[in-house]
Parts: sequence; structure tokens; C-alpha cells
Amino acid sequence: MILAFAIGCGNNPDKAYERAMRAYQQNDWIGASLYAQEFVDRFPDDPRVRQMYDVLVNCHMNLKEWALARSVCEEVVKRFPNENVRYGAELARGATFLGEGKFDEGLAAFSQIIDSTAGIVVRLRAIDYTASAYQMKASQPNAATETELANAISAYDRWLALASIPEAASAISDITQACAGILTRRAEVWHQAGDLLRCSLAYAEIADATQFPDLTRSEWSYYSAEYLKAHIQKGNPDAPISDADRQQLIAAYTKTVEQFPDTDFGIWARVELCKLYKPIDPQKAESYLAQAVERYQKYVEQFKDTTDPHEKDMQRFYKTKIADAYFAVEDLDRAEKAFLDLRKTFADDQNVVQYCNMKLKFIEDIRNRVSGSPVGATAELEAATPAGQ
Repeated sequence: MILAFAIGCGNNPDKAYERAMRAYQQNDWIGASLYAQEFVDRFPDDPRVRQMYDVLVNCHMNLKEWALARSVCEEVVKRFPNENVRYGAELARGATFLGEGKFDEGLAAFSQIIDSTAGIVVRLRAIDYTASAYQMKASQPNAATETELANAISAYDRWLALASIPEAASAISDITQACAGILTRRAEVWHQAGDLLRCSLAYAEIADATQFPDLTRSEWSYYSAEYLKAHIQKGNPDAPISDADRQQLIAAYTKTVEQFPDTDFGIWARVELCKLYKPIDPQKAESYLAQAVERYQKYVEQFKDTTDPHEKDMQRFYKTKIADAYFAVEDLDRAEKAFLDLRKTFADDQNVVQYCNMKLKFIEDIRNRVSGSPVGATAELEAATPAGQ
């Protein structure tokens, strides 16, 4: 391949650059690494050589050639005295240690960047990597899991503190979205720790942060309720729910409905409320189900006569949600009717047809089982019904 490169590109840096970038954009990591290395060797003074080094590092990392990627990073540090370039290379060098499972070496490399004069974006990325390293360490055999996860939480807190300064807002194009991602990952640390109650509380706390978009907050609010349910039932959908726990869950899902009534998360929360009220107040349960279906149906009607492919996808999505809602609350007759209608409407879509056939088979099997014994029916319904989102 190198010979072909030499013949095809000769001493033309433009053609050499284009060939390397074309291979890289096609995810041809081996070819792109060979072409990038050839560019670096042939045209060391070309202003695009820094970009070729980046291509080279990324190719080696995609190929999990961690030592080779690290050697390129070290070459960049020696060759380019510019501070920003050096710290970027040091950041990638630290990441190679994580790829090899050498977490302490990676943490040491990131610590030097965090405490340096590097730009705020590089320091934030180093803190981000640090949090990930601690979470990876926590997953290792014989790890001090609690300590490592506490370190991860501290790292995420440090990221949020640094991101709150004015410089961060000007350096990062969408600082709000970046913070949302970090907050989500911070909450999920408690999930990794197996503390679903703390995870639920973490999501509830960030759902109240009004600086974030409603759709993001509605998702957090819904997940807070979901993790609370998982905590109460210990992952078993057939586990009985006490009156006190039922009221807790009702309050959690109701909060999502009241604060974010017309988001998909808010609509599906009504389905969960239907399930919770069904044993104690069937009329209220039916009311919540009707509200959910009414809102989904509104979107179905909105896109009913469309020829736009995207809007057609939306119509399919919301018709599927109606069928899934009936299925989730064990209303098998209406679920069957909805899936039959969905299959008929989108008969030319094999994915929809297969999905409907699967659900209709579940309905048939559940009816057969329930007619003999109801034990395990809820678990089967839970397993067959996707999350509301």
C-alpha cells in the first residue's frame, strides 16, 4: 500500500493529504495510518502535518494499538513546542493508558494537565477522562469500588465547577448540553454502584435545574421515577408494592406528568400511573391511560395524510406508542386491535410487520398462560414492552 501511495502521489502533498483523509473518512484505519505516516515522513514542513499526526494517533487508537499511538503523541510533544498542541498530545497519551488498563498511569497524566495552564477545553476533557478512569477502575476485580466511584463523583463535581466560569461558556459551543451530559453520567455512577435510590434522587435533583431544556429535564424526571421503581421492586416487576411505596411512585410519575405534560416522557408517565392505580382505583387508571392515548393520537392525526418521509416516521412512532401503551397496562384486547391496525397501516415496512407479529404472539401466549395461571404475567409484559422513550 505504501508503494502504491508513493507511485500515485509522488511529491504532491495535496494528493497525499487527500488520499490520507479519504481513507480516514471511510474508517480505513490501516490505510489511513499508512498514508498519514507517509505524509509526515515526506512533507514534514507542510502546515497540514499536525492534522496528519492527529489522524495517525486516532487510527492507532481505533486499532487499539495503544503503544504506537502513545509513541506518536510523544513525537508530537517533542516536535511542536506550542503549549496547546503539547497538552492535546499529552491528553491523548493519557487515554492510551486507559486503553491498556493502566489506570494509574492515565490518571497521573490527566492530573498534570488539570493542574497546568492548558486551555479550559483540554482541562475539562482531562477531568472527564479522570472520571471515566475511576469508573473503569471500580469495575475491575478486587477493586475498592466504593472509593473509586466516590472519586468519580468528585471528578464530575470538579468538571461542573470549572465549567461554571465565564471562560467555559465562550470556549464550548453548547456548554448547557455539555453540562447535561456530565450530570447524567454523574447520576449513573450511583447506578453503577448499585445504589438505585441515590441514582433516583440524583436524577430528581437535576430534573429541577431550570437552565436545561424541558425535554432533557423530562427525561431525567422520568428516569428518577424508573430508578425508584427498580429500587422498590429490586428489579423484579412481579414484586408486590406496599401502599407506602405505591404512593411514592405515584408522586414521582405525577411530578413528571405535571411538569412536562406533553413530552413523550410525560405522556408515558401516564401509562405508568395507569399501572399503579389499576389495583386501587381502576377509574383513575383508565383516565391516565386515556390521556396518554389521546395525546399520542393527536400526533397520529397530525401526520395522517403526510407524504413527507420524516413525518411518516413520526406517525408510525406514535401509532406504535399507542399499541405499546395498551400492551404495557395489560389491556390485551385493545393492544391486539392496535397492533393489527399498525401492521395494516405500515404493511410495506417489514420492521413494523415483524414487531407487530412479535407482540401479537406475546399477546396470544400471555392469554394462554393467564387462562391457566397469572403468575409471571407482569414480568413477561415488562420484558416485552420497551421503555416509554
